[in-house]
Amino acid sequence: MYPAYSCRMPELWGLLALSLGMTLVPGIDTAMVLRVTLQDGRRDGLLTAGGCATGLFVHAAAVAVGLAALVAASAAAYQALKLVGAVFLVVVGLLTIAGTFRPERRRARAPRLELARHPFALGLLTNLGNPKALLFFLSVLPQFLDGSEAALPTALAVAVIPVACSLGGLSLWAIATGRLRDFLRTPRARRVQERVLGSVLVALGLRVALDP
Repeated sequence: MYPAYSCRMPELWGLLALSLGMTLVPGIDTAMVLRVTLQDGRRDGLLTAGGCATGLFVHAAAVAVGLAALVAASAAAYQALKLVGAVFLVVVGLLTIAGTFRPERRRARAPRLELARHPFALGLLTNLGNPKALLFFLSVLPQFLDGSEAALPTALAVAVIPVACSLGGLSLWAIATGRLRDFLRTPRARRVQERVLGSVLVALGLRVALDP
């Protein structure tokens, strides 16, 4: 085990650098973590971050078993995955914005998006709906796989690096935003926050849908 991985240390260091670089660039996962944290608090934000990071393991497993290659090779499958993720983001964004136009009393009693009660699942679906995460693993994992029966455990082991970077970065966003939330508790401030983040989610969804 150790000799096999030691000979690939340059590739692992390269994967670490790439993962850290991607973590520093806010994206769809970051927007969802911010939205959940501002609306529901730090704990739910951290659970959402955990869901987003777990989704990366699913993408890595898909690469190992060949599903990602099929999606990448099929324009229809790739477009379908992209549109599903885009629609999900747009719907969450629009529901977030719509909720800010209800009077405060009605907002407290209004039914919420069912997934909002399960922040981990919300984060997981957000990440799974991002085709760029799938393409990321499709481009970096093959150099670590040799087509043997150990492809799946190897892929999951290598995926620990981007998963750890993603979880660490998103958790820091949740913690920092949770502290900021304590200073923005007025109804007006909450409405502004939710409208901005809702708009960001809609914009990200549209970008995913229109991205070639």
